[in-house]
Amino acid sequence: MAQTLRYSPLDYSYELKSDDFNSMRIKGNINTVEFWTISNQNFHSKKDSIKEKSEKEDHQKFIFKKSALIKIEYYYKNGNIRAVQKFTDSLITEFSFFLEGDRKANVTTFEYQNKFLKKKTEITDKDEKVTEYFYNKEGYLELCKTGNIGYKYIYNSNQEFYQIRMFFPSQKIYEINYQKLNANKTKLINRNLILTENISFDSLNTLLPSFEQIREFDMDGNVLLEESYDKEELQYRKKSKYSSNKIIELSYQTKNGTNDKTIYDYNENGLLIKRTAFNNDNIINFNEVNSYNSNQDLISQNQESSFNGNEFKKYKYKYDINGNWIEKKEYINDKLFKTEYRIITYK
Repeated sequence: MAQTLRYSPLDYSYELKSDDFNSMRIKGNINTVEFWTISNQNFHSKKDSIKEKSEKEDHQKFIFKKSALIKIEYYYKNGNIRAVQKFTDSLITEFSFFLEGDRKANVTTFEYQNKFLKKKTEITDKDEKVTEYFYNKEGYLELCKTGNIGYKYIYNSNQEFYQIRMFFPSQKIYEINYQKLNANKTKLINRNLILTENISFDSLNTLLPSFEQIREFDMDGNVLLEESYDKEELQYRKKSKYSSNKIIELSYQTKNGTNDKTIYDYNENGLLIKRTAFNNDNIINFNEVNSYNSNQDLISQNQESSFNGNEFKKYKYKYDINGNWIEKKEYINDKLFKTEYRIITYK
């Protein structure tokens, strides 16, 4: 998947939350999925007894219509609604946040035209903030404005792109970001540029970088290399190797001398079964071994670490008639740590 050189103002909540749902690997024609976690209050004490907390942690509810995610509800620990996201045609249309007591504190709405974001309105108890978006005939974002502050976007034929933050109506520039793609669209350079006096749109190519990030991709969009520089001094470098779009090796180097490497192994179902990390001297400082049941759910995880010692986790499940787990207990060194619950309704 080649990279694209344009700025997208879209909110990617739908894609991120869809990925979260897909990672649950829930089978069947789903209507709603509600889930939360209850912790063992005595886990960090010397007591062997189990005392579950009354609060529900990470409490969320996903709501679907014709297999499409249309709404997510988030809850406070006491069960009151905390936030709501609404989606239409894979695009977020509303995000509301509620104070305790069900009082709506603020709401953000999103308006589109042919799937291009045209207007975002943020309403709070104190004010209303409107951001408008303007595109060129190729569909590239050219300008967005929020009050007297906004961004101007400049593209050229050399696959270069500038994001310029400025005041309106004076168009005084106070921040510039630069990006450049190589010819086959697998290498992306991203720079924050140092401003000079009397900077103009015609002199952008004379500016020097204060920060630079370089990324190289394979044709599936996996990041093979990532480097970060501060005024041309290398800060860190990450290199990754993939097989069937799964990472199998990751190396990490920093200017302070860190030179770590992690190796990943998978079973025939693509599930991670082993993760091993090596330090600068190529000595193992972390090792993790995972095993799974016939439902491909994790049932044990053994971690050996030179930093945190050894930790053994095991998991016990209860399943519904469709083979989806509805209760998951996590034990650390044979002591209950937490229980995750799911309520799944089907069409």
